[in-house]
Amino acid sequence: MRYFCEVYRRMSISDAARQLHTAQSTITIAIQRLERELGFPLFIRLHQRLYPTAHGAALYEKLCPFLYSMDRLEHDMHNFGSKKTIILARNIQSSALLLEAINRFRIRYPDITVGGVTSSSSQSSDLLRQNKVDLAFGSLEYINPKEEEARLFIEEEQQYCTNPDNPLSCRHSIRVTDIADRPLAVMNHGFDRHSQIRKNFERAHIKPNIILYAKGLHSLIELAKKGIADTFLLSRVIKSNPPLCGVPLLPARYMHMGFWWRKDHRLTEAEYLLMDFIYGELNGEHQ
Repeated sequence: MRYFCEVYRRMSISDAARQLHTAQSTITIAIQRLERELGFPLFIRLHQRLYPTAHGAALYEKLCPFLYSMDRLEHDMHNFGSKKTIILARNIQSSALLLEAINRFRIRYPDITVGGVTSSSSQSSDLLRQNKVDLAFGSLEYINPKEEEARLFIEEEQQYCTNPDNPLSCRHSIRVTDIADRPLAVMNHGFDRHSQIRKNFERAHIKPNIILYAKGLHSLIELAKKGIADTFLLSRVIKSNPPLCGVPLLPARYMHMGFWWRKDHRLTEAEYLLMDFIYGELNGEHQ
């Protein structure tokens, strides 16, 4: 049945054989045997091309969900009692988003260990390729679709973050021209190389007044709270750190956040549990 489905998807025995790493004759014999057992043909060959029969198309539609269930069962059994340690790479703002959710996950699943490293989203892909981490969480704009799989969790707005004493904190929105002279503090990685906000400054022909490149999120938050320097943070991070105020930027800047992993990495049941749990936490499904 697996041979049949692969031939159906590719309409080629040779292509199916290459995908399944087996001989063409093996697939041909298996399909002929299946046709004899079923009592009807599954393919016809016209002008050196394969075409499914009506019976073949109907069988394929019924087999797909069955084989998917069998693959998942095989996967679950393979991982039963296997590794329950997850090494997660996440950037600084993601760490703030995930902290409480991961703590609740540890309480619910005490037999699963979640460790991790803090890195920029671009550095996380390097850690995945080097097999130093199992999963990464952060901005999905840095992933390589040819090498990595991803799962989108939230679309979060990146806002101008300031002290409530700043008159700009009452604005419904601002542009970079409104903060041209404001002292700013930003992360020491990411802003200069990738930030869309930096590009907004460049388009306006303005050099941002950056007085500090911080290593940690806590430094940015404290500087903004004390009115020493403003910054740019995800809206959820701002809301969880009163009395900070967040003001939407024009044009708006959204971060697409989620998990990603290497395509050749076979997810464990523990990793599935973690991702499903975090998704529920970030999207309010566990409230």
